[in-house]
Amino acid sequence: MVVDPFTTYPGWDLDPVLEVWLDTGDSPATVALAGELDEATAGHVRRLLTRLLRDGHRQLVVDLSGVEAVEEPGLTVLLEGVERVRDRGGHVTITDPSPAGRPVGRPAPVALR
Repeated sequence: MVVDPFTTYPGWDLDPVLEVWLDTGDSPATVALAGELDEATAGHVRRLLTRLLRDGHRQLVVDLSGVEAVEEPGLTVLLEGVERVRDRGGHVTITDPSPAGRPVGRPAPVALR
């Protein structure tokens, strides 16, 4: 599996509290996140998901195994992304949410179909 760093998208500033790896070599495209998914980083993830959709990817895997914290804006971006992909006939699987990264008081999203 070839993993392209987030920096393959020139001009995007990456907040130092979130690392993003992207593999678009096979279907599904895989996005792996590490760090904090919060108000400061949610916009980066939104733009990435939008770019993937624009590029024709309809099968996505979002790997949250490295996410240490998820705040409401981050969860909102993920759910909106799932909805946009579904609206286009696609599918998103959210994998490996770490216990530390699960939003407090909400069930862990393991797979959304």
